[in-house]
Amino acid sequence: MDFFFTLAACNTVVVAKYPHRDAMNASGMIVPNESANSSSINVVDTSSNTTTTSIGSSSWGPNRVLRGFLSFSRPLSPIASSPHSTPPHTPEALPRYAAPTTLTANYDQSSTSVSITLNPISQSNGLENVRICDLESQPNSSPLRPSLLNIQAAQIYNPNFTRDSRSPTPSPMDITPIYEAESPDELALVDAAYKYGFRLLRRTLHNILISLPGYGLCEYEVLHVLPFDSNRKMMSIIVCHPDTQEKILYCKGADSAILDRLNRGVDDKTKFRIFRTQQHLNSFSKKGLRVLCMAKRVLTDTEYKDWTMKHKEAENSLSNRDHKLQESYSRIEKNLNLIGATGIEDRLQDGVPETIQALRNAGIVVWVLTGDKQETAINIAYSCALFVPNMEILKLNARTKDQAERTIQFYLRQIEQEEEVRQRAQMQGTAQGNGAEASNGARMEFSAVNDNNRRQNGPSEQRGLVVDGRTLVYILDRRANLKKPFLTLAGKCSAALCCRATPLQKSLIVRSAKDDLKVLTLAVGDGANDVSMIQTADVGVGISGVEGRQAVMASDYAIARFRHLEKLLLVHGHWCYDRLSRIILYFFYKNASFVLILLCYQLYNGFSGSSMIDQMYLMVFNLLFTSIPPILVGIYDKDAPAEVLLAQPRLYVQGREGRLYKPHSFWVNILDAVYQSIVLFFFSAVLHEDSNTGMYQFGMTVTHACLIAQSLHIAIETKSWTVILVFGLVLSFIMFYGFGVLYTMTCVACLGEPSQYGELAYALRSPLHWLTIILTATLAVLPRFVVRAVICSMSPDDITQALIDNKGSQQKDFMVSWSRSTSDSSVYRPNCTEETGDEASEPFSSLVTTTTVITTTTDEAEV
Repeated sequence: MDFFFTLAACNTVVVAKYPHRDAMNASGMIVPNESANSSSINVVDTSSNTTTTSIGSSSWGPNRVLRGFLSFSRPLSPIASSPHSTPPHTPEALPRYAAPTTLTANYDQSSTSVSITLNPISQSNGLENVRICDLESQPNSSPLRPSLLNIQAAQIYNPNFTRDSRSPTPSPMDITPIYEAESPDELALVDAAYKYGFRLLRRTLHNILISLPGYGLCEYEVLHVLPFDSNRKMMSIIVCHPDTQEKILYCKGADSAILDRLNRGVDDKTKFRIFRTQQHLNSFSKKGLRVLCMAKRVLTDTEYKDWTMKHKEAENSLSNRDHKLQESYSRIEKNLNLIGATGIEDRLQDGVPETIQALRNAGIVVWVLTGDKQETAINIAYSCALFVPNMEILKLNARTKDQAERTIQFYLRQIEQEEEVRQRAQMQGTAQGNGAEASNGARMEFSAVNDNNRRQNGPSEQRGLVVDGRTLVYILDRRANLKKPFLTLAGKCSAALCCRATPLQKSLIVRSAKDDLKVLTLAVGDGANDVSMIQTADVGVGISGVEGRQAVMASDYAIARFRHLEKLLLVHGHWCYDRLSRIILYFFYKNASFVLILLCYQLYNGFSGSSMIDQMYLMVFNLLFTSIPPILVGIYDKDAPAEVLLAQPRLYVQGREGRLYKPHSFWVNILDAVYQSIVLFFFSAVLHEDSNTGMYQFGMTVTHACLIAQSLHIAIETKSWTVILVFGLVLSFIMFYGFGVLYTMTCVACLGEPSQYGELAYALRSPLHWLTIILTATLAVLPRFVVRAVICSMSPDDITQALIDNKGSQQKDFMVSWSRSTSDSSVYRPNCTEETGDEASEPFSSLVTTTTVITTTTDEAEV
């Protein structure tokens, strides 16, 4: 009884009359609530004061999938029984807590309200002393597998329970209330209690109305609610029993928190109960279930009054209030009696193992910070491919500061010895002429995940670090001086797993990695406990889902599923870095080349500050003529297709190491701008020597040549041509000529400058003008074009090589398919079989080895 009551009452679940609807629509307008006209079921208790509970029946949510587990020593199996008997180990066989009450039911055809009479099940079956779970076992019995709660079993155990009643007058007990909870775990526990007949029907600030199986309604008075916090890792509720008037404390929380607060001075039977529960907890954890423990404590009137007085003082305190509340919680949450444990299955989303494997192949070190139990977290780490079966797991489970320090130093010395062995093996291999082979073998065993960026002291593919929350307390303590050794140890591992971590510890770990290791951090979370971690990281990603939207609201990017992180980083992240790097460098070049032309003219006017370009052209050159193409390139340009980037995660190294935007990249572009400005001005000046061209006509020619040179420059830097980009380039020239015609024809004496009437028309009719712009623009961009061509041909980078390989693979696959489709064709692919064709088209494969451990192996096929 206590176990199921804790599931139903010790939570923050809200019982709604109708499904939640936002009061504000997408346009920001307040809409009226349309649920007011929905029918309701009224339950009237005529045994005492009249109480009405309205449960909306207009729309009901889908049947919830039950994921709760109970810690039973014997499996719950349906037992045949007569209509007048109650099968054992069912909700009907539980001890009674409230006195029998009689509820009358009347059905009114003119209204949609129903009141029903509920008669309690007879208690004369001799089952008053039957407990929920009898943890006694025979001397030679072995622990049995915990039973899974499911809807079918619940319906068998409670014959009066139905979810699909076809009766035109359904009873209130046959209608599912609408539960709303912040956490899906709480919702699963309430659903578990509901399936076994303990139905939460109403919750107010001071009362809880619960329907007991075969007993009717029972209203408990809520005296205090001790909310959950990450320090205690538990929550509690104090209720007053309606029959005995006892003050009972019910607690629900992590096993590490509940087990430490149990009453140890008990008999052997209770100790055995605790021992068996711990066995079930370990079994749940190894299966990857999220475990919780339930406990209770019956308070005497004196204990409750004394605690209430001190608790009110803590609540009303103006100084150090949080600390005093924690002390108040600790005074009451002790000497507990264990009543049960649960295991909730938190299934991995689709694509999680593949996504983590792709991130590791991209050279990204993945750390998992979770609040789950260590065994649960390790099992999930294997399931999501964070750990692989052949990986060496280093565990840090220290209970003192000295023990934590000794363990860290021991692992560091062990790793140093392995590195010395590897170095000696490399030296011996080099001396024997097999240096390349030995180096490759050593790298496979000791180096980093990324094949193109393996470092001598990098993280090992065969090493994973596991640390629990208690050890993190000593590591993150500044006085312990363990943070630096811990980060050094973590840096030598390919993956790290922090268990039982609080939100504050998650935030401190991210900050330590960002500040001490000098790396860029990205935090991914889906719940309120991840908000501080997301805000601390350089980039925060929130996953929208059943955990609420706190993480999404605090993040920089929001995704719907974890598998979308692969495309967000490896595709959009790669494109974003490539576009920004090239466009920023282009803007530096573009502005410098145009301004340096004016500087070159100062050599001819005695540095008077005058310009051969009209002031209007100076103002609109960067604003109108050359602004559209770089913006379009920065938005739409792609240096590689998404399929290539996803198939080869190693290409992400270009952005991870910042290869495109280096300090020398800036100076190379500035030197290119200096060269182009010199060519554009001085070659134009030489060609116009001894001509009757005026100053503004010469400036028009140089401006036109500069526009063409910058357009050719961005064309060379463009990786993928699209219709939009071509339209942008054409639009730039249309705006140049259109502005020139309108300005020179309409603005005869604008801004106090000499008239430009006819300057553009004269320049366009001059053969010297076209000869100058073609010659100077070609000479200006020729060095960049030649350098790009030589690099792509002689020493292509990873992206270019991947595109070349992908292009060749597509052509070969096309020829192979053509040769197979026609018997008359002589085009064939030598030594090509069905198997190699499949390998070329599918360079990656995923293997599922067992039901509990999922291992993703990646094989890169040679094309």
